[in-house]
Amino acid sequence: MTKKQRAKAAIVGLLEDLQSTVDLSPLHESDFDETKVAETNPPEGILGQPQAQTSSTGIRYHLRTLDPNQCHTWKLANRITAYINEESCAELIESIKTVGQQIPVIVRSTSSDSFEVICGARRHFVCRLLGIPLLAAIVDFDDQEALLAMDAENRPRTDISAYERACDYKRWVDSGIYLNFSMLQKAIGINKSLFSKLMSLADLPEEMVYTFQHPSQLSLARGYELAKLYRDNPDKRNKLLEIARSLSGQSLSADFIYRKFKQVNDKDKETKQESESWVLDKSNNPVFMVKHGKRNTSIVFKTKPSSEVLGKITTFSKKLLDKD
Repeated sequence: MTKKQRAKAAIVGLLEDLQSTVDLSPLHESDFDETKVAETNPPEGILGQPQAQTSSTGIRYHLRTLDPNQCHTWKLANRITAYINEESCAELIESIKTVGQQIPVIVRSTSSDSFEVICGARRHFVCRLLGIPLLAAIVDFDDQEALLAMDAENRPRTDISAYERACDYKRWVDSGIYLNFSMLQKAIGINKSLFSKLMSLADLPEEMVYTFQHPSQLSLARGYELAKLYRDNPDKRNKLLEIARSLSGQSLSADFIYRKFKQVNDKDKETKQESESWVLDKSNNPVFMVKHGKRNTSIVFKTKPSSEVLGKITTFSKKLLDKD
């Protein structure tokens, strides 16, 4: 096992420990008191004084409660913040109201009273919204370790879209944390072919993606097809963006939106079909096709005609086109 693989395995172990060791009692109405998080020194909380702990895989961390207003989302967090709102977090809000925050967020300290949220952007949002302390595991991760933790926690989740993942991975390279996509692909352990398809989504214009109510409605397969359509047809890009603008802000099904974009190609096929017509015999069997190009018209026979038939066609064509 390489050093990177060991680091990733250790981080996965930490995440598993945090998900299995915390068991909080249900919250009461009195817990939803805005003054709790307005205090200069937030309560050390339900777990008492923070003490250093070590995960089963050897990662040291401090488990404690924090004022959610002291925490901010890491700039490389793999969620599109525009989609973190009361509507998208409705189920989590009800869950935390009922049983409390069961899984700590993972943060790292940026100063004595400020923290970056590496994993748990939605939990952070909900605790801040409800005005309750945020349960957090404070770790000392460098950027690469933080990215591995974020990816390991979110990889199994179905509410994070392929598009979001692609944008995340692109930012990781653009920020210089990974030198190139090859290094990143090996670090996160995704199949090379799948990784290539996934990364194509990062080049989709936001206007096209945001026609969907949420990026999760754009599957990897469909996103890849639309990315190819946009990438391989420079002459159609303006048309695709026009379609995106016309659909923006409407509550439309993902199927409908996808078909609308794909029609850019379908119309070309229809035009091609209209420019090709078959001539049939008395029994409605195709004899030859007349193809109309931009500069000329040609005739293509279904089967090779005899010399006699070809001669008659030539003679008739000359007479038909003779202007005299």
